[in-house]
Amino acid sequence: MRPDDRLGLNKHGGRLQLRYLPLIVVITFLGTACFAGSRPIVPLYAAAHACSYSQIGMIGAVTALLFTTMSFPFGRLSDVVGRRYVLFFGTGGLATAAFLFLSAHDFLMIFAVAAMLGFFLGAWFPVIGAVAAEATATSKGYVMSIYSAAISAAYTVAPFLSCLLLDRFGFRAAFTFCGALGVSAAALTTLAKTGTPSRAALSETEASENKSVVFTSAAFVYGFFVSVLFVFFPVIAKRFISEAGIGLSLATFSLVRTFMFAGAGKIMERFEKKLLITAGIAGCAVLMALLMVAHSLYQFLAVLATMGLAIGIVYPSAITIAASGVRKGSAMGVYETAIGMGTLLGPLLSGFVAELNPAYPYLLCSILGVATAMLLLRLKEER
Repeated sequence: MRPDDRLGLNKHGGRLQLRYLPLIVVITFLGTACFAGSRPIVPLYAAAHACSYSQIGMIGAVTALLFTTMSFPFGRLSDVVGRRYVLFFGTGGLATAAFLFLSAHDFLMIFAVAAMLGFFLGAWFPVIGAVAAEATATSKGYVMSIYSAAISAAYTVAPFLSCLLLDRFGFRAAFTFCGALGVSAAALTTLAKTGTPSRAALSETEASENKSVVFTSAAFVYGFFVSVLFVFFPVIAKRFISEAGIGLSLATFSLVRTFMFAGAGKIMERFEKKLLITAGIAGCAVLMALLMVAHSLYQFLAVLATMGLAIGIVYPSAITIAASGVRKGSAMGVYETAIGMGTLLGPLLSGFVAELNPAYPYLLCSILGVATAMLLLRLKEER
């Protein structure tokens, strides 16, 4: 094995050998956990430093905005200069941002570090996704489902641990924990020796227009649905159940989604991916409508567990379609940009309709889901 092939990638972008998949999974988990662990801590930290609700909203928005705008440029850059350098830059930046929050003591400083976090996040998600996408053609669905499960596991575990550390030891321990996760991910990326893709590869034909519409639409809806769920479900459900019930409901959703991500590879071997995406989005549209009439913990648990199954097939199926292109960094950049747009617009638009009726964010998601499913049904099937 050549020294520049430690992740199984040749100097032209190459193919990921499956025996290196555990390393990819670990890097994915640690890097994602660095960001996921800081998500609930940052608004609490801002509130502790006298930031208003509107300022806390701006802090969250700037992270999403920088992530959205930087995902495609960094994904494209990784196609040109190679994955390893951009990946190390992203993981190192996420770790640095986590530590820098500890030196931010007013709104402007916290806002600046939050912007920095979003900037480096744009260098993280599309590039690690492109690395995972360098898979053998026969196992791409399996690899991307395991990659998706690693992300979901990080979002399930890291926020809980960071909040536990905050409760027991304070902000310094919580941010240090997140920073340490980022440092660990950055250290492991030194094993990733990838080179610059060849000019011949970059000149090959991109994925068809229909495939691009499928994975970008799915990514946008996924980001929209999940962001609305995590932002507005706690507020709406608080009228009917306790905080513990809210936490249990969201944890159930995340756990079921993680298992669905992990098992999606086998499902994609049997069914056409666009069909799975369409069915998943349509199912989520129905479940969002059911949330409007759910009033008890058991009803919330049933709906959110089922939603974990439905949306759990959307993400891995869509990202596998994106991974089928030649310029994987660019495709992953577009994919993450679409998720970022959904994450940004979901809470923003839902906030306005919630002023009319607290349950209307669910209705907005349901309408979006039906419209997207109808759009996807009109597209020709492409494998």
